[in-house]
Amino acid sequence: MDLESLYSDIMRRGQNSVLSGKEYVDKTIGDCSDTRMGLTLVIRPTREIQNEIESVIRELRGIEPSQYYYPREDFHITLFDIITARQGFQYTENQKMSCISLSEEILKNFHPFHIEMKGLTMSESCIMAKGFCDMEMQQIRGQLREHIAEYGLVLDERYPTKSSHITIARFKNKLQEREKLVEKISELGQVRFGDMDVTNIELTCHNWFDSKKELIRTFCLK
Repeated sequence: MDLESLYSDIMRRGQNSVLSGKEYVDKTIGDCSDTRMGLTLVIRPTREIQNEIESVIRELRGIEPSQYYYPREDFHITLFDIITARQGFQYTENQKMSCISLSEEILKNFHPFHIEMKGLTMSESCIMAKGFCDMEMQQIRGQLREHIAEYGLVLDERYPTKSSHITIARFKNKLQEREKLVEKISELGQVRFGDMDVTNIELTCHNWFDSKKELIRTFCLK
């Protein structure tokens, strides 16, 4: 399935859930007892893209002010979850070094690649800025999956990551203006956020929302 079809399918299912009052409200947002952490390779968007996303968030907040909107420092694209976030996770030195070694070995074979950020979509639980990536991104993911066991790590992705989206909002309360929200997201279905050439990839230990994070290593693509 191509990315536009994937995002359209997510939008169709998300819209149906929201309009029927069946959105998923995440009660863990802001919950101090939620200690889920994991080790992930992430891509940070450019300042231009961050600015454009913030502009759209202002429009969305005007419709649904009581939802959770990501601050710009938490915007990210998940390249690959090496160790999926889990309750109470604290990495060991061996796990950290294995993640670094795996990432170094795979990423050294790849050059910078392009991502276009354009349009919004929504699921039953969140709103996302759509990203469209070069094939290199999928090839990196494939190589990581293929070789992860060689470094004493277990492939435990929640689901095989295919997209290059940025989650910009999550539902932390029942929606009050669901029809207006769906209409606005549809209206912004093709809004341009900008383009970026990915030259740096971060290995980070972070929580579910990226609001708590520790940068472990930055890898440069050449």
